[in-house]
Amino acid sequence: MKNICKKTDLTKNFNIELEHIQLEIKHQRGQHLRHFIDQYFCYKKGYVTKSGKPAWKKIFWNECVSVDAEKNGGKVVKEHIVPISVIKDMLLKLGPNATIKDIQKILDDFVMFATITKDEDKKLNDAGLKSKMPDTCYVKNNELKEGFDKFARHTEVGIELNC
Repeated sequence: MKNICKKTDLTKNFNIELEHIQLEIKHQRGQHLRHFIDQYFCYKKGYVTKSGKPAWKKIFWNECVSVDAEKNGGKVVKEHIVPISVIKDMLLKLGPNATIKDIQKILDDFVMFATITKDEDKKLNDAGLKSKMPDTCYVKNNELKEGFDKFARHTEVGIELNC
């Protein structure tokens, strides 16, 4: 008997991930958010195994892809376009009374992945942008500017993405 994940299972599972995230925010804990955020993304996009578990490897080549990775292939990595640390901060700033709707809006607006080359990943690291946005994305006190450019890290180091 085949065990194929149905759309209703995906919806149920990504709703469960939203509830996990809400509980973490309520208690102002960030250490497990990455796991729940990434699982939410997989369920939302249908990147799952036949048994309904998140399939991280399916993200490769199926979201944004750098021009260099498309041209040259080779060793690539999957990375968050907006660093997970920035997304965690956004979520935690919602505070203990965060609603599922508010959480989902942040996730749907800012959780994006790219397949980039190892060399491009090194460029982000060398520029100090592996886990933060460039200074141009902030106003004061580490507050993100309204309508900031999600792709600013990549633009800053010359990584061109096709999304």
